[in-house]
Amino acid sequence: MRLTCQQDEFSRALQVVARGIAQRSTLPILSGILLFAEFGKLWARSTDLEISIECVLPAEVNTPGSVVVSGKTLMEFVRRLPPGQLEVSQDEVAKNIRVDSAKANIQLPVMPTEEFPSLPAPSDGIEFRITNAKLREMIRQTIYATIAEDSRPFLSSLLWEVERNRLSLVATDINRLSLRQTEIDANGSAKVLIPVRAMREITGVFTGDSEDGVVVLIGSKQVFFSGSGVTFASRLVEAEFPQYEQVIPKSFIGEMVIGREALAAGLERTSLVTDTVKFTISGGMLYLRGDDAAAGQTFEEIGIMATGEEMQIVFSPHYLLDFLKTAGSERVRFSFTGPTDRVLIRPIDGDDYQYIVMPYQVNF
Repeated sequence: MRLTCQQDEFSRALQVVARGIAQRSTLPILSGILLFAEFGKLWARSTDLEISIECVLPAEVNTPGSVVVSGKTLMEFVRRLPPGQLEVSQDEVAKNIRVDSAKANIQLPVMPTEEFPSLPAPSDGIEFRITNAKLREMIRQTIYATIAEDSRPFLSSLLWEVERNRLSLVATDINRLSLRQTEIDANGSAKVLIPVRAMREITGVFTGDSEDGVVVLIGSKQVFFSGSGVTFASRLVEAEFPQYEQVIPKSFIGEMVIGREALAAGLERTSLVTDTVKFTISGGMLYLRGDDAAAGQTFEEIGIMATGEEMQIVFSPHYLLDFLKTAGSERVRFSFTGPTDRVLIRPIDGDDYQYIVMPYQVNF
């Protein structure tokens, strides 16, 4: 294999593909990146057997071929090179690959290409398109309500519920549930679970704002995300997600509208001394109180718009901050079902983003 390509394009491709390298594996081949060159293109591929990433970039291919090389070392070396043209060549006798820039080069041993796992290929399934920004936003607004590693697979996954004109992402860790919806144009319906790790990597892969967006294809065992020369594949989780619709309350005894930034600032101050915050809603004001015998006490008040019953209720400030940091709107609405029952929180400007959180069971 012998080719030339541009450092910036090669570096970007390697940094994207390196996200699919196995971090802990007894199979050395999974720490490698497969490079495959022909027909004026260079493909870089990686997999840890759960996710797979492929990136294609233009190259002047003099001799087609393929090699597997240590992914992290190659990525870090190319990333540190100055912009300009690179030559990538394989020495089949010495069994290494060489990368040459104007003033630096590296030689790395190669691994057997026949040992590199074949990547899953897109086939028939439910397909739709979504913008890069919307995809990242929806993941960011739900993934915090998961548990990264848990024996119950649905807690370490995001539910993707696809209808012909609507996409819903849902996450829960039992104590709370986050739901984000948007309009799409799909060719069918599907309901699948995608692992948290795959969702995190996707936000780092599709970082640009391409006009073409990302094409999502949901198959029977795999889901594929394709755009800007990148194809990202993940296995689907075989598990049942709870009937989340039953968790969303429909009737309320009171509501509160409050400035998002003011509440977030108050909760951050409260969280300095305690992991619980007491809300007292009375007379058009919200009183925040944090109390810890060892760490200290905090108290502050914020003006609100309130209807219904006055009440006292206790939350985890961290749970509320997770929502407030991703809500985006200037004001948010709290809808209460009782002082010890679940609360529905939404941005003031719509219902596409809903957050349900359980308060602490405290008797006043």
